[in-house]
Amino acid sequence: MLIIAHYKLIALYCMSTPVSNAQYAVLTGDIVNSSKLNVTERETLLRSLTSLFDKDQEGSENDLKLKVTFEIYRGDSFQSLLDIPQQALRIALIIRTYLQSQVSIDDRLIASDARIAIGIGSVDSVTATLAESNGEAFRFSGRLLDTLKKEPNQIAIKSRQQTLDDELNTALVLLEGIIGKWTALQAEVVYYKLQNHTEVHIAELLKVKQPAINQRAKAASWVAIERLLIRFQDLLTP
Repeated sequence: MLIIAHYKLIALYCMSTPVSNAQYAVLTGDIVNSSKLNVTERETLLRSLTSLFDKDQEGSENDLKLKVTFEIYRGDSFQSLLDIPQQALRIALIIRTYLQSQVSIDDRLIASDARIAIGIGSVDSVTATLAESNGEAFRFSGRLLDTLKKEPNQIAIKSRQQTLDDELNTALVLLEGIIGKWTALQAEVVYYKLQNHTEVHIAELLKVKQPAINQRAKAASWVAIERLLIRFQDLLTP
């Protein structure tokens, strides 16, 4: 899989660990319409999502070459902690495109999706479980998720800067209009492009010709998504 080696995320510790006043990103999310899945589908989906960010107690590199803190809690919810907040939107989109295109049972796609609230702020402490950790980024993310069901977008951001939030959340509403038109095949291509795979490599992985990948990327408005990722990163860079 594609290397994103410079995305370093905070590892968990058995005891509460004080964290500096730096800015972090907390992603809190839940699976959309998970109650419509049967038990086998739900268990497969959650197990597969966990394996995307597989870790041990000290944190380990997953297929994406990320060290990631990621947990499932309350059955169909999840949380992740990043010490490089500029990459929060990319990670959120990787999760959503993975759910839309990569989970299957006996070659039958279990197409799902997620709401994801991104909180940007300080972190006071990290404990053995993210659910028990605390700090500004955790509070922003948790409270924001509670309001997302009423919003047109399924990714949103909350930080200390209202003008930043206003710009990005407006862009995220527009992004939702793009995501809502994706097919599973288009989401699959975006999933790999988010990891910087070339179209030639994606074609090899999916066993199709490169022009088909290019066509799916264009239909998914990949250029617009890429521009938004750059803008997101620029705005969150001190």
